[in-house]
Amino acid sequence: MKNGLELEGTPDLPVISGQVKAVMDYIDSSFTEDIMLGAIAKRFNLSLSYLSFLIKKETGTSYSDYITGKRIALAKELLKENSTSVHEVVERVGYKDYFHFNKLFKKHVGLTPSKFRKI
Repeated sequence: MKNGLELEGTPDLPVISGQVKAVMDYIDSSFTEDIMLGAIAKRFNLSLSYLSFLIKKETGTSYSDYITGKRIALAKELLKENSTSVHEVVERVGYKDYFHFNKLFKKHVGLTPSKFRKI
């Protein structure tokens, strides 16, 4: 057995590949909302641990790191538009707490959102 789940030499089942695509499409279209991994697992009738495994296998990162990366990338795009306030950006990318977002943004980008906007 390979990875404890697949038989060596057998391709991934199309149903599973389709299911992974559906899950990732859902996450990619909903990442600005407050979606918990458990709710996604329930929606797609998967166990929480198996869904975590699939996301890690597909993206190379955990669910929360994947969501954070997508949100930070969107925030960077929105911050380039000077017409949107930083507080609006925070809300549009899916965070409710400005200070938490500020800390995460600085951790990932190396600058605060306000300083990033100025460069």
